[in-house]
Amino acid sequence: MLNDLLLTYDPCVRGLGGIVQMQFIPRAAIASMGVPSGLNFTGPLTLKAGWRWFTVEMMDKTNFYNEEFRETQNGALYDITVGGFYPDDSLATLELLEKMSLYYYLVRAMDYEGRWRLIGNPRETLKMTKRSYSSTTPDTRVGFMIEFTGSFLRPGLIDAR
Repeated sequence: MLNDLLLTYDPCVRGLGGIVQMQFIPRAAIASMGVPSGLNFTGPLTLKAGWRWFTVEMMDKTNFYNEEFRETQNGALYDITVGGFYPDDSLATLELLEKMSLYYYLVRAMDYEGRWRLIGNPRETLKMTKRSYSSTTPDTRVGFMIEFTGSFLRPGLIDAR
């Protein structure tokens, strides 16, 4: 059944865009994951021993979450990209980013309302697709633009765990 799309709050007070925090975990670290009903994920999501969610602290106001719907010959897909600018230019960061390019991921992203979205599952994952670096002028911030991208049968799930 359809319903009205009415604002239940003042959009000038709420509705800020952007992502506050982002976490990732390699698909290989997932021991088991419950099947969501609808677009609300309530769990369980169990990690293998020794694994944890890894947090990425991006530069303020550079985090983003984009979700685009598209029709294909085989049905609907949601192209999701999540990322931001990581302002560090150390050897350790460069080595870690090189290792990260070898894995497939599930990502959690928290918006300004405190809602977490869970993107991916053991069969549909994100790949770190962009890891760009530039240092062109003295006023350029050094670091890496990092993006995780994937195509999914469902939009990002609201993580209600």
